[in-house]
Amino acid sequence: KLGVGGFSMGAATALYSASCCAHGKYGNGNPYTVNISAAVGLSGWLPCA
Repeated sequence: KLGVGGFSMGAATALYSASCCAHGKYGNGNPYTVNISAAVGLSGWLPCA
């Protein structure tokens, strides 16, 4: 099991990774092969939301 999390800019990275995991690919179309079980973002934002 893998969880990701972060604060501020790290939260943006964690939430982007979680959204890539949900879609199964990165924003550029490359496959996202990691399975994330949990994501936590504190005082952050989701890029391109």
